[in-house]
Amino acid sequence: MNDDIEYVMKNAKRTLGEGRWDKILKREMVALSVADNYDDAKYEWKATGEVWWQGIGTPRPAWASEHPDKCLCSHSIVYHFEIENTETGHRDCVGSDHINSYMVLRAIKDEMGIDESAITEEMIEEWIKTKVSSMMKTAWWNENGDWFTTQFDAIKELDLRVNVHFTGKHIFDKKLGVAVPETKIRKKGKGTFGLPDYKMSSIVWRWNHPDNPKAQINTKGYPNDKLLADMIMFNAMIDVHRESVLAEDEEIEKRVQSALRYKEQKKIRDAILQEQKLAELRDGCDYFDIHLEDFMCGTNDWEKRFLFDMEIRVRGKNELTERQLESLMNIINRYNDKPTERQVNYLRALGYDGETESLTRGEVSKLIDKLKEEKI
Repeated sequence: MNDDIEYVMKNAKRTLGEGRWDKILKREMVALSVADNYDDAKYEWKATGEVWWQGIGTPRPAWASEHPDKCLCSHSIVYHFEIENTETGHRDCVGSDHINSYMVLRAIKDEMGIDESAITEEMIEEWIKTKVSSMMKTAWWNENGDWFTTQFDAIKELDLRVNVHFTGKHIFDKKLGVAVPETKIRKKGKGTFGLPDYKMSSIVWRWNHPDNPKAQINTKGYPNDKLLADMIMFNAMIDVHRESVLAEDEEIEKRVQSALRYKEQKKIRDAILQEQKLAELRDGCDYFDIHLEDFMCGTNDWEKRFLFDMEIRVRGKNELTERQLESLMNIINRYNDKPTERQVNYLRALGYDGETESLTRGEVSKLIDKLKEEKI
């Protein structure tokens, strides 16, 4: 249909000549005008902006319901431009060969409210192009809209799975819990249509993808022939595409189940290992006459790291040096001391409203850490 628009633009006349059909049109326009000569009568006429096609795709005005698809000059036409005599109110139509610039000038003047002297040739051409494009869009959708929508809806989800290219990387899918191949929508086709090497660009990308500024639904208004050909081919192979996607999904599901089994087994192993460590720690605490809960007394990063190291040594019943024992007892004693006034005030400032008299310094420190985390 783009070729049709170019034909209309190329053949639209700016003035009528002395050819057969031009002479007939002049005569008919004068006969339907107040003026009795063409030079004056032509200014009584303007294009209304109504355009229709001879096919069944575009609606036409009520007065033209029985129109014989002929220009006012009696020549058979495909594209109908409605014209109106503003003096008599008579409406008729002309073809693309006879839509004259002065008719369009008046239409643009009325639509935009600007002086005729400001209307350029480019504005006239754009007016004609817009009206014809709109008419063709309407015609196409009226004739093919239901079929196209059904076909497109049937393949759009598969298209976004099939018409993609692999980047060569894998990305971790948080929902699935496994790494999957990274793919991106194929925006440019490769190979020769109809041959095994053909890789079509995404139909969704070309038609109505929100990230495509040149999506045909927004530019042309209806799909071009290449998109339609690709969609028909894709539909013809839809069972093959479904099997391909199903195979991919089954492979991913196997990996997901394998990952879930691994996580469950790891959870069991970690629980057993934790029990073993706890048993070793209890045994080590008895050996050194230390309470198990003493290893939870760290109130800063250094103390926590030190206690972690001591826990490893105690579990292995490795002898502690006098300095290590002294540091350990200092941490324990500080934890069990009464909290400082500064600690209590800070705890209150963080919103704590419970009692503090029975709390130890270490317990207050842990409450402070907890409240700070909650505020983040």
